[in-house]
Formats: sequence, C-alpha cells, structure tokens
Amino acid sequence: MLCFTHPAMQDQAKSDQENLYPASHAGDRYEKVATAPSCRQCGSHQHGNENCVIFQDETNMNNTRDETEVQTQPCPVWVESQIPEPVSQEQPPELSTEERVGRTKAQRLWLSAVDALSLDDHQDRAIALLSQAIELHPGEPQYYLTRAMAYVKTLQYTEALQDFDDVSKKDGYEGDVDVFLQVARCRLLLGSPTPALLAVRNALAFDPGDRDALNLRRRILDLIGHIDAYKGAVSRKHWRMARSAYESCLSVYAQEDSDAPTYIRCWGIEMLVVEGCWDEAQKSVDIILREDVDAVEAMILRALVLFLRAELSDAVTQILAVSKVDPDNQQAKDLAIRVQDVARLKNSGNNAFSKGNWPRQSRPGQMRCSMVVKDKEEEGCGGVIRATLLMNRATVHQKLGSFAEGLKDINESLKLRGTYFKAFLCRARLLVGLELYETAAEDFRAALERGRTVMSEAEVRKVEAELDHAERFAVKERQKEQDHYVVLGLGNFCTAAEIKKAYRTLSLKHHPDKGGVAEKFKMIARAYEVLSDPEQKRAYDAKQQRSAHSTSSRYDDDYDSDGDSGYW
Repeated sequence: MLCFTHPAMQDQAKSDQENLYPASHAGDRYEKVATAPSCRQCGSHQHGNENCVIFQDETNMNNTRDETEVQTQPCPVWVESQIPEPVSQEQPPELSTEERVGRTKAQRLWLSAVDALSLDDHQDRAIALLSQAIELHPGEPQYYLTRAMAYVKTLQYTEALQDFDDVSKKDGYEGDVDVFLQVARCRLLLGSPTPALLAVRNALAFDPGDRDALNLRRRILDLIGHIDAYKGAVSRKHWRMARSAYESCLSVYAQEDSDAPTYIRCWGIEMLVVEGCWDEAQKSVDIILREDVDAVEAMILRALVLFLRAELSDAVTQILAVSKVDPDNQQAKDLAIRVQDVARLKNSGNNAFSKGNWPRQSRPGQMRCSMVVKDKEEEGCGGVIRATLLMNRATVHQKLGSFAEGLKDINESLKLRGTYFKAFLCRARLLVGLELYETAAEDFRAALERGRTVMSEAEVRKVEAELDHAERFAVKERQKEQDHYVVLGLGNFCTAAEIKKAYRTLSLKHHPDKGGVAEKFKMIARAYEVLSDPEQKRAYDAKQQRSAHSTSSRYDDDYDSDGDSGYW
C-alpha cells in the first residue's frame, strides 16, 4: 500500500485510498508538477525514511524490512495551481452566436410544424416549416423524420423516401421498426413491392414478432404473387385470369387504403381494350393523366385507345405529347408509324371511291389497311378502326356484287362495333343482294332506330324506301314455297352425289360460325334434307310438276300471239 506522510495529504489519503487525484471542487485545482526523489534521498521534505517505502513483492511483506529486498518508489507531490483544467474527453466545438440563434429558430419551427401536422388541412404549411428548419440545422435527424411523415400524409411518397434516406445517412442513426415500416409502405404504394419487402425484413430484424410488420409482409408477398399471375396470364392470352389477377392487385392496395400505382391502373385499361370497352377505357386513362400529366405509360395507352377508336388526328396529337416527355420512346415511334399508314391508306381509298374508280383502287387500299390494323386480341381485335375498315371493304364487295364475301366482313365489323347504324345499313343491302329480304328488313329497321337522329331527311327517306321494298319482297317469299333445287344451285335431274357436294360447299360457305346468315344456312339444310332422301325427293318432284302444270294452264288464255296484249 502507499503511505502519504506529507502533512497536507494526510486527511485526503484517509478519505480516498484508491484515488491519487483529488476530486475537483469549485476553486480547488491540483496538478502533478514534480516527482519527489526517494525518501532516503529527500532531505528537503523531511520524510521519515521508513514510512515512505513500498514492497513490490507483497508475498514477502512482514515486519522485517531488509534493505536488500525492498525498492523505493517516487512519492508524488501535489501543489495548488492556476493552470487550466486537466485534459478530459473531447468536447464539441463551441457554437457561434449565429449558429445558436439558428438552432433555436429551427427548434421553434419544428415545434410549429408538429402543431400543424395535427390539423388535416395544414400539411403543406408543416412541410414548409420543416424545410426551413432543415435549412437552418441540416444535421438534426428529427426534422427529416417529421417532414417525411408529413409527405406521407400528403401522398408524396417519393419525397418521403428521400427524407428517410437522408436520415439513414446521419451519424449515429440506427433506425427503428416504425421508420422501416413507413419506408416499406412508401415503396409499396409507389409500386415497388420487392424493395418494400426488404424494408419489412429490416423492421423484423429489430422486432421479429412485430404484428404490423408481419401483416405488411404478407400483403406484399400476396401482391408479388398477383403481379406474376397477371403477367403470366397476359403472355398466354388468358384474359379472364389476367383480369382476376389485376383485381386481386387492387384489393391489396385497398387494404392499404390507397389507389394502386399508375402501371397497375394501366393494366385495368388494357383489360378494357381487350374487352372492347372503348368509352370506359378513354375515361379511365383520362383520369390517370389528370392526376399525373407526365405518366408516359398512360400517355402511350391513351394514344393507342384513340387510334383504335378511329380518332386518328387526336392520336397523332397524343403521340407528339409523348415525344416531348420521352423523345426516345420506341412504343410511341412504332404507334406513330401505324397511325400515319392507316390515315394515308384510308384517305386514298376514300378518294378513289368518291371518284368512281373504287372497284380497282379502294379495295386494295382497304386490304392494306386491314393488314396494318391486325386482329390482335390485346388490341380488342382492332377496335373501331378495324370495324370501320371492314365495313368499307364490305361496301366495296356490295358494289362489286360479292355479297357473300361482303357479308362476312360486315358481320365481323358488327362484332367489333355492334351499335353503328351504317354497319346495319350495309348488311341490309348485302342481304337484299342475297335475296334474304326478311332479315334485310330487320337490319333496315335497326339502322333507322340507331341513326335517325344523325341522318339527314333525305337519307331517312331513302332507307325507309329500301325497308318498304324489302318488306314487300319478304311477304312474297313467305307466300312462295322454297325451291330446293334453286337453293342448292342444282337442276331437277341432278344426282345424289351432286346434291351432297353442293350441300357441303354451301353449308361451309354460309355457316353462321363462318360469318354466314343463319336463315340462309337453314334453307340449305332444309333443301338437303328433302333432296337427299329418295322418298321425300320423289314426293317433292311430283309436287313441283303439278304446280308447274297448274301455273301454265292459268295463263294460257292471256297469251297474245300477235303481241297486242302489251306484255312484250
């Protein structure tokens, strides 16, 4: 043990045996200024020789003090001094007056922002106050966290993530479960489920049993599964499965009490395009663009919808808007080429038709248009633009007398656009050419019902006259018995093999599933049923002979051999 014999140190040694440095009291400062020589050599301090020695080998400590077994140790001497405080832990640099004022003001701004956050309609003011506080004191993490929460309340998730990222870079900040969950939710609502899942895992690293984190992880994993299901269904063209997966994605975001991100909402518009719901698709994409005017994916989708609706000039305008936001977008470039090609070919065909040389020029033009506007399921089988082109080609077939071919085109057109009065009018005229007057009369009536308000008075009178003509011939057809030989295009002395061959050819041509008319197909089937059965054929031939004999006898007296009766 150490023994202090200096009179000034006796009391201190008794009170603190283990501390050689006296405690600093107000006005008491001590400093080690010298090391006293060995007591055996110190005459100046007048120490007792034997009371200032230390035995280093404590196992040999006893009452015997052999000078050969001991060594002397310097004895520290303490004197009062006015030298500055002893060196301690490094202290932060003293702030200037300007910095202290700035931090005080930043603290006040933060407190005001916290008060504003409690009011629903003061979120923007809170963000402005916090931005000022951060500018005054950028090293305070709490300001960034508070502003991030304000951004979350105002649905500005990108800005919130930036603040969370800035906080994570601050010295000494380790994060907590609540912050990581907010980061995960922001990423989820921005449409990035995989990064959101990483943030949830960070939260669970702090607290593996946190219920909110576990529930959020489950929802994110469900969303990832629904997204994969949607993409797989679209690639296989399983549209019902794709719609189901899309709606499941919406349900996940509904649990978060939020709208889905733009790219998922665009999937809904793609489904409407596939289903041919053009008005709904147009309204939906307009809503997205009102919320985010620079959403390139939605802009391209809107241009496609306008193109498929046959609004070519508006489609070109929308494509130009895309090029200003994303000049190198390849989808926009490809769509622009398609729109320009269809517009050029359509105008060329219309001009040829109006000039009277449509038989040679307009038909090839319409064929080229149908190649540009393909029958793609993901584009609603061509939409209104393809329906219009098919109707124009059907009109050309009607002018050329190719009624059966025209009927196939107009039936396909009506599948795509089932309410267009001009399509009903075109089909009615084709049916008249096929002598199917009763069905033609139905289409004339449908055309008048749908188009009377947009047709001129002259057009209405013309269609009414065509309807009257079709109805009169329909009455005559009902009164006249069907000639089975005429229906099959055969003579009265045809063979069974010829009857069978004619039936096969005509049934394939006029089958409803192949674009034919059900009424015509029924006539063909009835004719084959009678003529293919020998007994029915024999009875039908006999009946036809009796009918022909009675008709010739009825008009024998009307024949004027001199030609004066006026029939010739």
